[in-house]
Amino acid sequence: MARRKTRDQSRNAWWAGIALLAAVVGFSQIWQLWIIPLLTWIVYELCYCPTNCGVQTNRGEPCRNHATGRLYACSLTVHRTMKNRALLDLLPIMAERRRQFRQMPEGGAAATETAEQVSLEPHQRVMVYLIAVTSVVMTVYLVLTIATIV
Repeated sequence: MARRKTRDQSRNAWWAGIALLAAVVGFSQIWQLWIIPLLTWIVYELCYCPTNCGVQTNRGEPCRNHATGRLYACSLTVHRTMKNRALLDLLPIMAERRRQFRQMPEGGAAATETAEQVSLEPHQRVMVYLIAVTSVVMTVYLVLTIATIV
């Protein structure tokens, strides 16, 4: 029977692959290809990196259950909903809409349901912001590269 990979083995395999891609780009000297290792890193961080859930529990501590990827929470449905809400609150537009919804007096039960404060661990927030900035820079670079080719 095959042995299951541990979290460290999975993490090391991903980082080895990203390093290999970066080395190939470095040796090829085609600098437009730097987008490939960056895109791989973004996909890894958002969807595959072994991490903790990070949703703030009722006791005020972050949840330490295992999760795969910074976008996802642990297996608890409540935590998945809370993490989705917290990630949407990182977007300025969604945070403003949520604030306006809370201030509506006729919101009733729905307003009290969304009024609870949801937060993530600081390093989770920093990584999501870093990934977002890198994605925007990559998109602008890709558009400019395509524009110069055409």
